[in-house]
Amino acid sequence: MEKKINAIHVGLSGFPFGNASINKCLAVYNILITEGISVLAINNKALHTNDAPLDIKIKGMHDNLHYQYTTPSPYIPNSFFKRRYFNFIGRIKEFFLILNLVFNRKVDVMFYYPNGNFFELVYYRIFSKLFNFPLISHYVEYRSVFKYGQNKWTSLNYNLFDKYFMRFVDGIFPISELLINHIKIRGFKGDYLKIPPLFDFNMFKGLAKSQNSDNYFLYAGSLVYEESINLILDSFELVEDNSFYLYLILNGSSDKMIKLKKRITEHKKKDLIKIYSNLEYNYFLKLLFEANALLIPLNDRVQDKARFPQKISEYTATSNPIISTNYGEIKYYFKDNLNALIAEKDSPLELSIKMSFIVNFPNESKEIGLSGYRTGLQHFDSNNYGYLLRNFVLKQVKNH
Repeated sequence: MEKKINAIHVGLSGFPFGNASINKCLAVYNILITEGISVLAINNKALHTNDAPLDIKIKGMHDNLHYQYTTPSPYIPNSFFKRRYFNFIGRIKEFFLILNLVFNRKVDVMFYYPNGNFFELVYYRIFSKLFNFPLISHYVEYRSVFKYGQNKWTSLNYNLFDKYFMRFVDGIFPISELLINHIKIRGFKGDYLKIPPLFDFNMFKGLAKSQNSDNYFLYAGSLVYEESINLILDSFELVEDNSFYLYLILNGSSDKMIKLKKRITEHKKKDLIKIYSNLEYNYFLKLLFEANALLIPLNDRVQDKARFPQKISEYTATSNPIISTNYGEIKYYFKDNLNALIAEKDSPLELSIKMSFIVNFPNESKEIGLSGYRTGLQHFDSNNYGYLLRNFVLKQVKNH
């Protein structure tokens, strides 16, 4: 009988509910779980606010994924000093939890999702080397080119990570061709498996669209991507139609939200713009499913060319047309007017032309959406990746 493989996740906290990064990991881990590999997600930080849509326990199971918080609570304390105390306790208890799992032979492989902290990676690599299990890292962003919100320590961490992280791991899950080229240039000789954004396409099967909902464009993302949000707002203003709404599903800091809302008060179509945040996931999916078109514009910069938004997989699963720009990974999967509406440049005028197409040509838009669905079914449906992922992980385990 084949030995059951036990995996632990470290690095990114927030399981089992959270942002796009959490969903990226969940897509991979849920596949592995269906393939018979047990996964425990260890959260060493409290990242949930008290207005989170679902009650989160310290320890539990969600869709067969085991998760555990090593902090006193999954919820972020209001006090600065209490937050620091929670972080300290989270690290200490995580250390002893990993040791306990190792000594009870419940760690065969460690998955790491980076937040750009190079020294954190070295810390986990020490466990991997000491106890002889493989360390596999997700690689989804080229953080050394980030320009916003950086102090010198963060900048140092990001630069060290992008230059040297590949020397501290056994396997990599890169998300884009740019990142694959980068690890090759940096001399990585190990195994990698490209994992694009994944989503279980069965989640939308059997659903029917409401006949009474608004006509609307929808964008879902983080408030961190201010350039993309501003591009969408400028583009929406240029669309010569007042029957379509713009839905923005956004999460991020309250300061950025206040700044955005202030800007919207000055927008020509302010009464047609709706903002949502902290949505329960099923309601989020409902809004995606009901949309006339889904927006995901990328900018002409290395940061956007390296990443591949998780929303792409969810978007294509709806059969609704996607509007994007011809940068980064988009050009490897989508062609304008065939399976998406692709603006050649990240300009408000070009994007508004694609949005106007949705308004003026609804039947053609639906056909493009269906073609995009077929593309997604081929490349982004998590149900297609079981064999590849299981074999990749088993190879790493057997090599140790």
